[in-house]
Order: sequence, then structure tokens, then C-alpha cells
Amino acid sequence: MVVFLTILIVLVVLILLFLLSIGGRWNHPKLRHLKQFDYAHRGLHDRNQGIPENSLTAFQEAAAHGFGAELDVHLTKDGHLVVVHDENLSRMTGVDANVCDLTAAEIEQLTLLNTPEPIPYFEEILPIFEHAGLPLVIELKTFRGNHKTLARSVLDTLANYPELDFCIESFDPRAMFAVRRMDKSIVRGQLSSNFTREPEHLHFPLTFLLKHLMLNFLSRPDFIAYKYKYRKCPSVRLCKWLYGVQEFDWTIRTKPQATKALREGSVIIFEGFDPNTLTNVK
Repeated sequence: MVVFLTILIVLVVLILLFLLSIGGRWNHPKLRHLKQFDYAHRGLHDRNQGIPENSLTAFQEAAAHGFGAELDVHLTKDGHLVVVHDENLSRMTGVDANVCDLTAAEIEQLTLLNTPEPIPYFEEILPIFEHAGLPLVIELKTFRGNHKTLARSVLDTLANYPELDFCIESFDPRAMFAVRRMDKSIVRGQLSSNFTREPEHLHFPLTFLLKHLMLNFLSRPDFIAYKYKYRKCPSVRLCKWLYGVQEFDWTIRTKPQATKALREGSVIIFEGFDPNTLTNVK
């Protein structure tokens, strides 16, 4: 009997610790406005039309069509913020080098996918959306432990655009913890996916903890941005049900996916089609 009670107590404690670990923040007032928009993933890009992802033209196109946008921010060797998805630039520029190992001047010499489009600075994108009255989902791309420096630089830059609506997200809970400590008023998001199926060079148990949102105690997010394919993860359902955390789904690539996600109350981060025809399902 003593053994049974001990096991029961341990199980209850573990369940309580798990539920506390996945917790988020309730009803941030700014989130209501952000939920009204669809977000173009890395801008409204179209490779066939010579508009690369995360290019200045892609963001101008997104704003022109009335969409918010999701973008990725890296820190250069000399402390500048640039908008590009991969830390290694070979896929987008053909140059096998990491952003953090190059100066801004060196990055300025590169172009995206053999087009005239350069890698834009973060501060080039912000006024486009501030002037249009459209929001941004800003992803912090950390590397080699630069989460604090990156978060501080992004927040300092955003302070120059007081009319811009935005939220900040990252796969790295340390970055979101830094944002939380620096400015609690900012809408925060925890990015995640099923990292046990798609490990992304991460090792167990980190893959398990991130997949199940068990590092949310660091970020205390207002929303969970989860890969659409794996959005039925029980931890996502629990986080929404217990804490009222909003779900963002990435990356939506078809109209049926968008229709389903919107009907389930998610915010969509889309790519490759125009979701304007779906506004009636919100």
C-alpha cells in the first residue's frame, strides 16, 4: 500500500510539473488585433516571378495585398540585423558562409537566388508595415549563444517604430525568456514542431522537451506557433485549453489547409497561394 501511494504521489507531482511547464500567458490585449490578419511566410514571395523569400520586394508585395508578414532576423558579425532564414547562406546566395561570420558590408555584396535582390536589413522592412498599418511576426534566429544580444538588438530597433504592430517568436526558449525579461508588454510566441520526427540536428531530450512545449516556463508565451502537420500534439491542445494560448499554424500551403486552420480558430502563416478568398470563414 505504501509503495502504491508513493507511486501515485510521484505521478501526480510529475503531471502537475508538466502542466506548469507548458503554461502560457492569458489574453494579451495586443493579441486580439494580431489575430485579425493572415501572415505571408517570409513575405509574399514567388520564385517563378523572381521574388525571393525574405526579400524587400516580397515584403512590399505582402503589404500591398493587405497581409501581415512573418520574417526571420539574424545578427551579423558586426552587430547588424539582417532578414534571411538560414544561418548558412549557401541555399539563398550560393556562398557557403554563416551570417554571424560576415560583416554587414560583406553581406551587402550578396544577392538572393541569382536575382538583383539583396539581403535586406531589418530596419528596411519595418517602415513598410508601420506605414501600411499591418503587423509582423518576427522570428529570432539564434546561433552560437547570441540569444540575449539578438533579442536586445531587435527590441532596440523596434523602439524606433512606435506605431508598428508586431509579435516576436523563436524556436529558442532562451531568446523568448530574454524578450520576456526585457519587455513584458511584447506579445511572445513559442515556435515548435514534432522534433522527434524531424530532429533538426537537435538531440534527445531537447527534442522531446521542445516538441511537448515543456520549456514554456521560460517564455510564458501568448501564442504557440506549431507546424501545421503536427498541430494535433496533445501538449498544444492542453496549452490552449488550460491557458487560453492562441495557436498560429505554419506553414499553410493550400486553401483546404487554410480553411481548416481558420475554422479551428488558428492564425495562419501561409505560402504559395492567396488566402484573401478565405476571409469569410474567420
